[in-house]
Amino acid sequence: MIGRHLSLAGMILWVLLAVTLTALLCFALLWGDLPLLKDLWPDWPAPWSDDGGTAALRQEQTFPVDEISRVVVEGRHHDVHITFTDTSTITAREYAPERWPEARLLAVRREGGTLSITAPRRHFYLWWGLSGADGRLELELPARFRGGLSAETASGHIEWTGESTLTELKLATVSGDINLTGHAAANRASIETVSGHIQLAALTAADQYHLSSVSGSIDAAALTGRGSADAVSGSLWLTLTELTGGCSLESVSGSVSLSLPADSAFYYNVSSVSGDIRIDFPLVFDGGALRTLSGSVGEAPVHRVDIETVSGGVRLIRRAA
Repeated sequence: MIGRHLSLAGMILWVLLAVTLTALLCFALLWGDLPLLKDLWPDWPAPWSDDGGTAALRQEQTFPVDEISRVVVEGRHHDVHITFTDTSTITAREYAPERWPEARLLAVRREGGTLSITAPRRHFYLWWGLSGADGRLELELPARFRGGLSAETASGHIEWTGESTLTELKLATVSGDINLTGHAAANRASIETVSGHIQLAALTAADQYHLSSVSGSIDAAALTGRGSADAVSGSLWLTLTELTGGCSLESVSGSVSLSLPADSAFYYNVSSVSGDIRIDFPLVFDGGALRTLSGSVGEAPVHRVDIETVSGGVRLIRRAA
């Protein structure tokens, strides 16, 4: 019996030792700069032990705009800056630490009418993502570019300046904010972030838009079109320049504020589990369950406004002309 207990205790000690060694190895991989791995793999990222050097211009490529109908960006550890100017060419510039080998730089190539800018696929990518962006991509597009644009990055922010009208717009980041300081117009627009905020100065969607943030707020100062916006842990502040289609808004842990022109006519369905509901419009109230209001606003409404929150208030603002 005593031998059995000693054997069990020994097994437990071995398990604890294995767990401790594994934890130490993970810590070294994530936070340290292992000389052995440096020797075996010179491209070892050592994300948290940067040499502190500033990012330098590592590459620049230019393409005629008339030959490009679609731009696709797939980054990993890059901030993405998109600007629209009066130029006649598309220019991609990458800034990255000088210690990065060529193998870690973005691949920029044209295949038919598609310009692709992609990050290399490598091991330990997840750990790079945890370190935040340490590279930057500057994409300069002519204002007359009318193609599609898709920009995604794992660990970085996305910035947009200038004005342009596109066939399709898709912006997405896992860990970072998305900020549009200019006017973006597209037939279809999708803007998403997992851990970050979305801030839009002006967005027009001829067909449909979709805005989404898991952990962060969404602020759209001038939004046009029909579409939806949702946030899990964050609030929504949206201003519709005009109601040209249906609008569906959802927030789990955050408030929702929607501003509409005073002369808007629409059907509404608004609900909140544990938040106040305030509607500035004169209402025709059809009824609804507890914490739910439904009805119509204005004469001859066509479009619907649906708002749902769990833990947050709702306000429908009647904006003066």
